[in-house]
Amino acid sequence: ILNREYPDSLSKAVAIRQWVRLQQSQNESVWSRPVTVNHENPHSLLEEQRKGIPGSCRRFSYILTGALLSVGFDARVVSFTSSLSRRGAQRHVVVEVLIEELDKWVLLDPTFDTLVLVDGRPASALELQEAAVEGRLDAIAFERNGSTLAPDPKPEIYGHYCRHLFMAMSNAIFDGYSVRLLGPKRISFLHYSREAAYPRRRKQLLLGAGGSGVFLGIVFWTWTLL
Repeated sequence: ILNREYPDSLSKAVAIRQWVRLQQSQNESVWSRPVTVNHENPHSLLEEQRKGIPGSCRRFSYILTGALLSVGFDARVVSFTSSLSRRGAQRHVVVEVLIEELDKWVLLDPTFDTLVLVDGRPASALELQEAAVEGRLDAIAFERNGSTLAPDPKPEIYGHYCRHLFMAMSNAIFDGYSVRLLGPKRISFLHYSREAAYPRRRKQLLLGAGGSGVFLGIVFWTWTLL
């Protein structure tokens, strides 16, 4: 597909999105939640996809981001979640690509193999979330560029998922983004929501309390054994 000529950057990004989607079969068995440990290497994820190892939106999005970066696009992983609670929260991972002709980030959903339109124009993740939170589901439409593969996108799906938005603050998703002596370097995410702020202080307190508990436990058992 890279040997073809495209009228604009968006058409080329869409062609790459469709290529990524075609690497996974329609067999329902490969669309279940993966049981393996997640990682972020697009090449390894692509190999898993072709071997029929189960996976869906997260894997599609990391492969698409890697493919877009490899041909010179600026792209990043974006995640929506229905709730900040770990219990019952449902998530959907997509990709944003910077389209210079439009001077904006455009959302690509490789799972549903579609562009998402808001008010008839290609939408960014933030524009999609704003429409979903405001309840303007009638403003959400889809341009699948001829794709007929299942599953089909529906506005109600995004209306449910798009309560909280997380944008990766780096597009470095390959194994090279790590400090080998200290382990992988974490990628920060920007959280945006009208409903609730990210509970950063509560998370820090819980992590601190947990770490202190582990430390005190080690001290107690060391003292007991000695």
